Amino acid sequence: MTAVPPGIRTYSALLWVVGAIVIGAIATTTVVSALSGPPRWLTDFPWERENPTIATQNGSTWSAPGNAMIVLPDELTTGSAIEVRRTSGQGELLFLGQSPSAEAARDELPQSLGILDAVNADTATFASPGTVLWVRTDGPWTLVIEPLQAETVDSAVSGTGTRYLRYDGPSNTAGFRHEGDGTITVEVLTAAEREAPVISLGVIDQQLTWSSSPEVVFHIIAEPGAVWSLSVDEGTP
Repeated sequence: MTAVPPGIRTYSALLWVVGAIVIGAIATTTVVSALSGPPRWLTDFPWERENPTIATQNGSTWSAPGNAMIVLPDELTTGSAIEVRRTSGQGELLFLGQSPSAEAARDELPQSLGILDAVNADTATFASPGTVLWVRTDGPWTLVIEPLQAETVDSAVSGTGTRYLRYDGPSNTAGFRHEGDGTITVEVLTAAEREAPVISLGVIDQQLTWSSSPEVVFHIIAEPGAVWSLSVDEGTP
C-alpha cells in the first residue's frame, strides 16, 4: 500500500480536527439531535463500511442521497490535478476526503480535502490510478469533477479574488503578497503535499515553499476585491 506523505498527513489531520469541531458545535446546539441522537452521517464513516454506497455518475457529475464513495474514471486519475465543485446541497456541510484506493481507507484515515458549502463550493486535488473520494453529509448532493482549469504561471502574476494557478517549472519557492483588508487563504498543492501556509487578514508578504514536483497548484481563496500577487523565485532548484 502506498504510504501517505507527511505533508498530506499533517494537513489532512488538521482539517479533520476542524471538521470535528464544526460537528461538535452542530451537535451541541441542535435540540432535536440531543433528544433523538446525532444524525446518521455524524457516526457513519463510509470508508469503514464493507459495502459503502457508490455515488451515481452521469458524465462529469456524481450524486448520492448522503454518505458515499466516488469511484473516479481513468481519465481523471492520470496524476494531474482535478477540480471538485459542489453544485447542489449547499444547505448542508459536505466533508470531502480522498484515499489512494478503497482498501487503503480501511488502514488509514482518508486525506481530508476540506468542507464544501455555499461559500467555498470547490476544491482541487491530484488523483492517481485507483484514487477514490469520500463524501460525508446529511442529505442529497451533486458534485461536478473535471480536470482542473488553471492559469499557468511562468514567473509572476497578480490578480484579485479567488483563483487557481498552475506552475510546472523547476523552482520550489515563491513570494506571495496581499494588500488590503479581508481574509485570504492560499493552498499549495502537489501530488505529495497539501498545505495552507497562508490563512490571514490584512497585508501579507510571505514566502511559499514546496517539495520539488512536476506540477504545483496554488488555490488562492480571497474576497472579490482582494488584490494579491505571486512571484516564483526563478533559479531555485
